[in-house]
Amino acid sequence: MANYVKSGIDVSQWQGVINWSAVKPQIDFALLRAGYGDSLSYPNQIDTQFERNYSECKKLGIPVGIYYYSYAINTNMAVREAQSCIALLKNKQLEYPVFYDVEEMDIFKTGKTDEIIKAFCDTMEKAGYYCGIYIYRSAAQGYLNSTTRNTYTMAIAEYNT
Repeated sequence: MANYVKSGIDVSQWQGVINWSAVKPQIDFALLRAGYGDSLSYPNQIDTQFERNYSECKKLGIPVGIYYYSYAINTNMAVREAQSCIALLKNKQLEYPVFYDVEEMDIFKTGKTDEIIKAFCDTMEKAGYYCGIYIYRSAAQGYLNSTTRNTYTMAIAEYNT
């Protein structure tokens, strides 16, 4: 079996205005941050570069997935985050999954990380989206049970070579 490695980037407003024409030859896909938290109630939590990044990637034929950063500390908050994400994705075509970005220690401290992830992903999947988890390696190993790790596609944030 061949081993296919694809190179992608994740971006948010913190990268500023990206020159996607210059980036395109270096990547196979882009994961765009759509927003975080309850952006239905707090529109300032929509990533300020999301619409531009999405339209530029589409214009240039760069395959797109998104990630949605979580602050949920219970399942009700996770469902609200999913509803916020769904609203941002209206009329958008994705080639890669919607990744639930789980990094906050407050989430891990709840002891309910798996239930929070399931609530978000179930809501997204009921709306027709393919959902995965975006998490750093040690958190995946230390805070997720094997069912969660084996159920969802995972994008592992790797900060080392």
